[in-house]
Amino acid sequence: MEKTSSLTGNASNPDTNVTTTTTRKRTKTTVTTIATTTTTTEEKILDELEDEEEEKTVPDITQEEKEKLHMKALVARYDAFLKFVSSDKELKRFAIEEDRQALIGRGLNPDDYKYCNTCATHVKRSIFPKDSHRDDGLSSICKIHRSETKNTRFAAKNKALRELQASGSNTKNFRWCAWCKQFLLRSSFDAGARQDGLHTYCKSCVPKKNTHDNDRLNSRKHDMIAHLRKGTCARCEIQANDLEFAHFSRDDKLTKDGKKVNLATLSIHKIRDELFKVRMLCKKCHQRETRSEGEAAKMQRLEGQPLKPYQKRMEKLHNMVNQIKKDIGQCIKGEKCLNLTVPVADEDISLFHFDHTNPEEKDKAVSELVTKRCSAARIINEIGKCVLMCSNCHLLKTTENRENIGKKRKSKLISE
Repeated sequence: MEKTSSLTGNASNPDTNVTTTTTRKRTKTTVTTIATTTTTTEEKILDELEDEEEEKTVPDITQEEKEKLHMKALVARYDAFLKFVSSDKELKRFAIEEDRQALIGRGLNPDDYKYCNTCATHVKRSIFPKDSHRDDGLSSICKIHRSETKNTRFAAKNKALRELQASGSNTKNFRWCAWCKQFLLRSSFDAGARQDGLHTYCKSCVPKKNTHDNDRLNSRKHDMIAHLRKGTCARCEIQANDLEFAHFSRDDKLTKDGKKVNLATLSIHKIRDELFKVRMLCKKCHQRETRSEGEAAKMQRLEGQPLKPYQKRMEKLHNMVNQIKKDIGQCIKGEKCLNLTVPVADEDISLFHFDHTNPEEKDKAVSELVTKRCSAARIINEIGKCVLMCSNCHLLKTTENRENIGKKRKSKLISE
């Protein structure tokens, strides 16, 4: 009885009930706070362990390995750009495959469809007319557009043929030129691989067609090279639009008859092969590297040999010109300098050039006077006609002057 009364007494007492509920709440809050603190501490420990593992697994990349990775990324950019700029057939193949994947995504069987060149999409195979010359036995254009394309494609040819027949001349002695769009005598065509044994274009149109194709290909190559020249420098990681192709080694450079070959003159496949030998550097880093390589080659060539009198004189003149550059201090453009007004230092001395203010007063380039070992007075006199410019500003000014000269020549020819 005492046990029951004690139990009932605890239950009936409201004060004791409140204390029990508050203690339960406190225990719950303490449990939740402990759980949250343990989870946060566990997360911190896990994050620290992951950071330590990443630091252990990722080694320090050397500059050489970094430039090799930059080269691989450059080749990948070239391949990606080539998909869109290579040829019309590649573009068409890419569009067909993209449309085919869209059919599969919609749950349709792509074998029941065929790509129509005029519709620029896949259409059911039953709509295509038969064509025995094709591999699949069907035409490349559906029935809906075949008649329209025939009329528009051969309208000029049929009109010229009717005029030729109306004149009374024998049509067998003539052939249609697909470039100049007119009927010409068969003697004005070279031999070709077509059914009648003649070329598609007449003799006068063949060179025009070739120049048109070459210009089209060269413009694509120039666009491709301009695209690759935009990016980050592999050494200083600066963003630029006029990066230069820098070879890993001078021995890897592609030459012809002892002269450096321009990338734009190579075929698309040879350009890709050449990209495996280069990485992109800004003008500043490239000129620094070229100068250091030239000095190293010079030291190796003259190792253990005393300098000859003419070599001593040339070195003395070089030091004099470099000292004048240091005294001037920076590019004439100042804050508008494209090279961010880099002061003239020993490592950047080759980045600065002497530019003549008036080309008519120019006797010779300062570098040419130094290599010919002219007198110091003559070199100083020639420097007095010049201003100091960085390589970027100098190149920009030179190209602008050449464009202006070309425009003047064209205007003279037109006026004459």
